[in-house]
Amino acid sequence: MKLLLDTHVLLRVLTNDSKLSDKARRLIADESNEIFYSVISAWEIEIKHEKHPTQMTIGGEQLAAFAEKSGFFQVGIDVKAVRYLSALERKPNVPDHHDPFDRMMICQAAVNGMLFVSEDERIAEYTDPCIYVPD
Repeated sequence: MKLLLDTHVLLRVLTNDSKLSDKARRLIADESNEIFYSVISAWEIEIKHEKHPTQMTIGGEQLAAFAEKSGFFQVGIDVKAVRYLSALERKPNVPDHHDPFDRMMICQAAVNGMLFVSEDERIAEYTDPCIYVPD
């Protein structure tokens, strides 16, 4: 299975953070799965690093280097993923989700036959079958 890691999951994996759920950890550790990170994560981290370098101590290039050193594959942005934004649906009566990085990564997962692995409860409000949010 192809797994696309949400930015916070990617950071937790790369730093061996104990906050990563056991379910997500097992899914990622399963050698039959291919692990991907998005260029969007590098972009997101670079923005956070520029704004708050003492809080986000690495930049996007370092994140990408760590991910590739860990054997993860990069997925880029293409027009199919951008077009998929219009098909992205959320459950009824839930507040809007304003994170453009998450929304695009869900689209990347959908058009590339991947499972988007996130521990963000707001992601579970999307109806797309490509989403995995462990409890």
